[in-house]
Amino acid sequence: MPTKIEIGKRYGMLTVDAATDKKDYRGRTLYRCICTCSGVRLVAADRLLAGSVISCGCMQRKAWAQFGGSKERLGWTEEQEAARIKKRITGAKGIYQKGDTYIAQIKIQYKTYHIGSYENRDDALEARQAVVQVRIQDGDAAAIEYIAELKKARRK
Repeated sequence: MPTKIEIGKRYGMLTVDAATDKKDYRGRTLYRCICTCSGVRLVAADRLLAGSVISCGCMQRKAWAQFGGSKERLGWTEEQEAARIKKRITGAKGIYQKGDTYIAQIKIQYKTYHIGSYENRDDALEARQAVVQVRIQDGDAAAIEYIAELKKARRK
């Protein structure tokens, strides 16, 4: 039985714009949906109705940036995350100690980027948090560019 989708109806952050002539791998009609962030995504009707797709992917990208790319921890409470971080030697995500220096790094799109080496933990943490903020606000490409700028500034 075909699923009835109303054009213009909102599902999560997606608004159905039009039915397309494209089909997914199961032969289901794909609907063109526009996200509140202006992103566009093609989605099958049953996925919209079930609520399994609620955005163009922007929500997942924001969550990954906020939690350091860990899909499994998206539902964790702050207490659980704090307990997990407390187990680390430095007590901070993306900061590790090598001898007397602290190394700051971040994983973006499955690649680890070295932010810099610092004499104390707080400087390393501050640098990493700045990169995370740029990533949340402006995206992965801007964060990678910001890391390159940080490296240039430290060389001078």
